[in-house]
Amino acid sequence: MWEIAGERQSVRLRALMAGERPLLIPGAYDALSARIAERVGFGAVYLSSLGTALSLVGLPDAGLTTATEMVETARRVADAVGVPVIADADDGYGNAINVMRTVRDCIASGVGGVHIDDQLAPVR
Repeated sequence: MWEIAGERQSVRLRALMAGERPLLIPGAYDALSARIAERVGFGAVYLSSLGTALSLVGLPDAGLTTATEMVETARRVADAVGVPVIADADDGYGNAINVMRTVRDCIASGVGGVHIDDQLAPVR
């Protein structure tokens, strides 16, 4: 479904991480910032929950951005670039079942990876 040249973004991300060189991944908060990162030569993009919270609601990343908002932003970013996107999914947005849904939704959005924090809510 979400493929570039017949290859899933998760496969491309794993290949980048397995390389000999350090992988530098800049943070982005929307499709434009991700396209800029790709354009200047970065091989992947990290969708920052802080940047997304600031750009969507103008407030710090204190648990105010919903899973739906993050997944929709991830979808727009993944659609805008050809490089793998790693999406910050905070703490998975709830209990174990919520985490499963968050991961499934992130995969469907086209990202190559998901970052989930091991933290208590609210964020400290």
